[in-house]
Amino acid sequence: MEPWEAPVRFLPLPLPPVHGEVFGWHLNRLAAANYVTSGQLAQTLTPFKNALIGKRTDTLWRWTPMVLPRLALLTGLTHETLRMLLPAISRIEARTGGEVIRYRRRLYVACSGTEPDNIPAAKICKMSFAGHRYFRIHPEVRSTNAWSAREVIMSASYFTFVNYPDIDEFSDFAQRRSWVLTFPSEEAGESALVDDDRIEYAWTPPSGGEVRFVQDATLELFCLGLTRVTDDVLEALRISYGIQSREDLLDLWEADSDREDILLRLANAGGAEYSNEVSAVVEEALSDVDSRVRATALLTAAYLGWNELLPTVERVSRSDEDPHARAIALSAAHSITLSNSVTAR
Repeated sequence: MEPWEAPVRFLPLPLPPVHGEVFGWHLNRLAAANYVTSGQLAQTLTPFKNALIGKRTDTLWRWTPMVLPRLALLTGLTHETLRMLLPAISRIEARTGGEVIRYRRRLYVACSGTEPDNIPAAKICKMSFAGHRYFRIHPEVRSTNAWSAREVIMSASYFTFVNYPDIDEFSDFAQRRSWVLTFPSEEAGESALVDDDRIEYAWTPPSGGEVRFVQDATLELFCLGLTRVTDDVLEALRISYGIQSREDLLDLWEADSDREDILLRLANAGGAEYSNEVSAVVEEALSDVDSRVRATALLTAAYLGWNELLPTVERVSRSDEDPHARAIALSAAHSITLSNSVTAR
């Protein structure tokens, strides 16, 4: 019998969620209070295969509505209370019912300070959504267990998925093509997959290069980082998953598609190197009449970390009519400044 099929019982310390709390954050608090791992707790709620669940996890793409009655038994709270306190519950139910869910948040921001000079995470900037959600900005420069060298990142091309894959499905796709899994290593195990913001797998195809699969909790997107792969690998990915490059997204922008969605995708597919075209799109979006588009563009600017965007972001922080946008712009400007100060070292 699987853990999610076994009977559940009331926890010794059933901490209630804070109103609007991120699901992963609540599950980690609940697990710590009851001396179990977040992965063990997640496995009692729904089919879940990773060792841990990130604190920023709130998308829950593969979770099923069974999580609600089982969490109610664990915490002693009613279904209605859990729906009210944990927005992810309602999104799981709506998505299962066939609705297309793209959660739009009302944003405000608070920045952290820097960490020691030798830690790439010195570019951390905490962004709070609905008062409780915190994100790490600009993850291209990662610790050595995730990204081995800066030059690899700079040479990578980034793509987003049109058709979101299941990680097990994508692993099968890689295995059928004899790709070798290089991250996480067999010694590290699945616990190495967990970063508060990103879960990553990497493979090397027989023809060389690297294919890195990333689930980004910040942007609620799946993306690919491709480094020195051959055309046949790229074509197989395009046919199977309809992946979108930076150029594809720029074309969609010109066609006046969903601007918020494109901006979020450009945050991942924009690449580590500066692009005049992407910068122009972000600059245009920062002057959009829709405050939600401006807020999303600020997130994209902070995520890309390009110093060329700093003057416009600072202008928004001083003069935007929306106080929430001004707060996000202030944080984004701080994040960009930190990004460039770390890169310069």
